[in-house]
Amino acid sequence: MVDTGEIKQASRKKAAEKKTPYQVTATGRLTISDFSELTGAKEGETYVLESPRGRSKAWRLVPLGS
Repeated sequence: MVDTGEIKQASRKKAAEKKTPYQVTATGRLTISDFSELTGAKEGETYVLESPRGRSKAWRLVPLGS
């Protein structure tokens, strides 16, 4: 922001989000230790990995429909 020729620094409104690193094992498995906490998933639920659509680069993890 500039006020009468002086540059002023705006303070941050919220703290930066802490990112959790996830690791891929040698066999190609992704280890997400806090998955149930983040998603509310219950033990035994099955998910499918969908590839990105269109111009997106985001992979989707969706519940397997029964």
